[in-house]
Order: sequence, then structure tokens, then C-alpha cells
Amino acid sequence: MNDFSGGYIAEMESRMRSQSSWLNFVPTAYWGDFGHGAWPDISLTFDTMLFFFRNEKRGATLDGTRAEPTVKNAPDEFTDMSRRLPAGRKLQVGVYFGAHSTLGDPSAKYDYDLVSLVLNSPLLGGSTAYLVFKKPGVACTGSNYLDDKYCTLQKAYGDAPQPFVSFHKPDGMILSTGNIYFTSHDAFGAHVFRTGQTSIPGQEIELYHEPPGNQFGDIVFADVGGVYYGYFFAVNSLAQYTIKRILLTGSQVATVLTPAFNNIEIVNSHHNLATDGVNLYWQDVSSVKKMPIGGGGITTLDPTTPNTPTAGVYLNNAGNIIYASVAAVRWVPPGGTLTTPLFRTIANANAPVTTILPVANGTYWGDRNGAIQLKLGSTISTIQTNTGMVPTSIGTNIAGGVLVWTQCSSSTCQMAFDFPAGKWVSPVANNALGASMNPSGNVFWGDDFGVHRLSDLHPPVP
Repeated sequence: MNDFSGGYIAEMESRMRSQSSWLNFVPTAYWGDFGHGAWPDISLTFDTMLFFFRNEKRGATLDGTRAEPTVKNAPDEFTDMSRRLPAGRKLQVGVYFGAHSTLGDPSAKYDYDLVSLVLNSPLLGGSTAYLVFKKPGVACTGSNYLDDKYCTLQKAYGDAPQPFVSFHKPDGMILSTGNIYFTSHDAFGAHVFRTGQTSIPGQEIELYHEPPGNQFGDIVFADVGGVYYGYFFAVNSLAQYTIKRILLTGSQVATVLTPAFNNIEIVNSHHNLATDGVNLYWQDVSSVKKMPIGGGGITTLDPTTPNTPTAGVYLNNAGNIIYASVAAVRWVPPGGTLTTPLFRTIANANAPVTTILPVANGTYWGDRNGAIQLKLGSTISTIQTNTGMVPTSIGTNIAGGVLVWTQCSSSTCQMAFDFPAGKWVSPVANNALGASMNPSGNVFWGDDFGVHRLSDLHPPVP
């Protein structure tokens, strides 16, 4: 756009609108185009812009795998550019599928992730791929879409939508009756957010905030004496961990409930905080702990073998705490017991357990080999055999019914579905967590791109 003067553009628009009113004016734009301030308001005359994301705000690059982590920066630049358009207009996003003359050649994963991000945002108009590729000599499938850019393009534009609830990457998240509470951190600090399960990005309400360098982890909530509170792990820049409490209506300050400790891990371990409204429960490197919900003495309920990341702690319908000690899935009553853990073992997995989900009449778990299993009564069934993808969370809204879970390898993550209509997986962004399902059957999860909601659940068309 900088190749044309403001007067030239204005004259062109005037003639176009007077002579061919059916045309739309959609110039190509880049993040730095408006930095010189020569005509700051001219974009208000556009129908929209074709904006090519190149991570210019944080250091421009499209160079192979180096560019892949920059996709998470895209929503920030989308917001900057969308604000320059007339109210109600949606930005069109251009994606480089081919090499740029100076910034490099993006990887297939970069292209897939960026297109998926754009097409799943209700705030954006759509995506345009730059460069077209010839059809390869083999059929494109769900397993080879990253091997050829044509297959990447076909899958990215053909996948079912995965609408966003928020663009903030969650560190921990939990559903309530109609809301989602989640923690997040970025360059501006650590945050606790509340948003509706039917909300879209931008409708989040920040309940609490701490400065950059701090981070929050898992969050739970409880009604204590008619007041709803949120409880979450927090770590500061000195690597001191505590559990904090805030009002779910919003808080300027948080109540610190525990002394500082350093024997817990909140970055890779998830669902590692639970409450029954009376106590808080969590697992550190060597034990399962409890503490009165208002703070006070910390009690060790069970010794455990160090296991990082932990599979989390959960409460079942009987009020017992369910947890894992390496490959053993166990339970302990909230008041503690003298019975040895060996006799409180629900099941022994074939590898260290990475996630758990108690249901009304049984327990699901996933292990590091990729297996998902369910124990109902004395019967153990296998939902998924070893895949090499590590399960990170499991969700359902009915015992023994439909099931969803997140699973990740070192370089990619998936959302997996086990429904009466069939079993299937869909690629999602890295660091996937928090798979959940509400009573209406809507599925939620979080990943590097934000918090997602999926309502139209059906196997992809082959």
C-alpha cells in the first residue's frame, strides 16, 4: 500500500464506487504499513484488507520450523489490523504456502496451524492461500497431510470448524454450569479469566492479574458460605509456589492460603487441584495432600512415587480422591486411612499414568504409551491401544458413553473422539489440555491457540 499516495487511493475508490458499486475494495496490507502515520484513517474507507501475517510485530520470519511458534502471535496482529477497519468488517488473512523472497519458506505445519487458526475465528472473514500446488502422485490422507503442501492446503481448508471461545492460551481450565474459568499467562502477566461457554474471543472477563514473570496453574471453584471462590496454583519469578484464592466476581488482591513450597510442578501437570468445598487436594512429588479450604494445616493423605508430570487429582462420586502413583491408579478417602495403598489400587496400567477421569460407576485413565482404558466394576476395557501419543486430558458427560481426549507427541497434538458414530482424531495446536464436555454435548479444550468449543460432532468425511 505504501506504493500509492493517499490521494491516489481516494480517487480510485471514488471512481470505483460511482461507476462500479458492486466492486469491493480489498487492498493487500502488512502490519507495518500504517506505522508511518501519513494517512492513519484511510483504512476506514476499505471494504476489508487482505492481511498477510509474517510476525512483523515480534520479528518477521517465515523460515521453516522456526516460524511455527510464531503462529500463536497471530491473533495479536489480527486484532491490530481489524481495529483499522470500519465497524463490522472482517479481516481477510493471507497465508504464505510458498517461499518469501527474504523471510524464508514456511513449513507445512506452520501453514496448517495458521489456516486452522484463521478459519476457526468468528472475528475473521477467511483465509487466502498464496501460491497453488500441483496435486501429488499419491492420495492425500489424514496421516500424510504434512508431507506435501497440496495435501496440507486440502486438509486445512477442508477440516470441520473448531470455533474459539478465547484466543488466550490456557494454563488450567474448568467448566462450571454455564461458564469456563481458566488461567493464562503472556508478556503482560498472569491472568484468571471467566467467559461463557457460548462466548467468542474478546468477551472474556479478567478476574485477577499479576505482573509478568508470574504464572498460574490449575483452577477450581467452590461455594463457601454462599460466596463463590476460585482457587489456583501460582508461581512467582523466584520459583515459589503457593495456592491462592480470589472472588469469582473479580478481585484486586488474592488471599495466599499456603506457605511457599517448591515440590510441585504446574507447567506440565494438569488437573492437579481438586476441592469438595471442604478441603483442597493436590499431589506433590512424593504425596497426596489436603488442606482446609480456608487455609490452615496441610495433611499428607498418601505417599506416592515421584511422577512428573502427575496425572492429576480427582474426586469420584463417593467423595474419594483418585490419583496415580507412576502406573498405579489409586484412591484414598479424604480423611486418610491406615490401609496400605496396595489394597486401594483401582488398576495397574502398562506405563506411567498421564491423565484420569472418574465417572459415576468407574474410572478412565490414559498412559504414556498412548493407551486409554476404562474400569467398570471389575472389568477393564481398552478404548485406545498404544499410539505413542501421550493422553493429556479426558472428558465425557456420561459414564461409559461418548468420550473425548487430548493427546500429544513432542511436535503435535490431537483431539480424539469416541462416539457411537465412530472414532476419529483431529489435529489441534500444541500443549492441548482440558478436554471437557458439558451436558449439552459441546466439547471444550485448550491449546497454544486458545480455548475451543466444538458443537457439530461427527466423523470427518473421508
